[in-house]
Amino acid sequence: MRTDVCRICHRPLTRHQAYADRICGDWRCRERLLRDELEARRSEAGAALGERAANAFPIVVVPYNRRALVPVSDAEREELRAFLEEQLAELCTSAPSASPAGPDSATPDPAPAAAAAPAGDLYPAAGAPGHSETVASLLGKVCGACEGYCCHHGATRHAFLDRRALETYVVRHPEVPAGQVVSRFIEWVPPQHGDGSCLYHTERGCNLPRDMRAAICNEYECKGLRETRDLFAKTGAARVFVVSRVDRRIQRSAFVEVR
Repeated sequence: MRTDVCRICHRPLTRHQAYADRICGDWRCRERLLRDELEARRSEAGAALGERAANAFPIVVVPYNRRALVPVSDAEREELRAFLEEQLAELCTSAPSASPAGPDSATPDPAPAAAAAPAGDLYPAAGAPGHSETVASLLGKVCGACEGYCCHHGATRHAFLDRRALETYVVRHPEVPAGQVVSRFIEWVPPQHGDGSCLYHTERGCNLPRDMRAAICNEYECKGLRETRDLFAKTGAARVFVVSRVDRRIQRSAFVEVR
């Protein structure tokens, strides 16, 4: 095939298009190219794994995240503590009825500090409200294939924690003294986190227990997760071939299924 025509529709290319990726600017051609690349990747992965029913796995695309782990500094930890203390003080002032109990009204919590988050409950999609156990498990696996691209937004927003998140925690845990509420959140900050990402973002997902996270962290769904949920609603089959891409390049992929 001549290099100066689109490899999909064979229309003439500009010099830039010919030197770039040999495809024209028509969105239909680019969509076809993407579909062909994804299907080829699924076929190759199926052959490598001996998955004879590879074509039965619908393809969904999620973002790609690969951040090196770096130590959480004392300054970062203390900045989070100061922010949470400020939010808690505002909560106690503005909503007396929902205020935490006094510091002597309950016994200290014996839970160990910086414990590992429970397995299988690390990624946001697994906790979205209104999902069945099967759908929650499927979405959690798909979300895990990305490894937390969206979590980097929490780096500059204190993990999206705010007065509402603290109020929710206080209501759910009336046994926790006011003087220990903030410490509970700080205890879950891991020794290392994704470089430039949320302090709770580890290589295994979010280190903060699900009932302590901000609502958006439990409920947010990217396009790939919404497509996964819609596919299950239409077909009833809890399986997809998930592809993680960045800059139109496939970085990793996996067959995901919940039986």
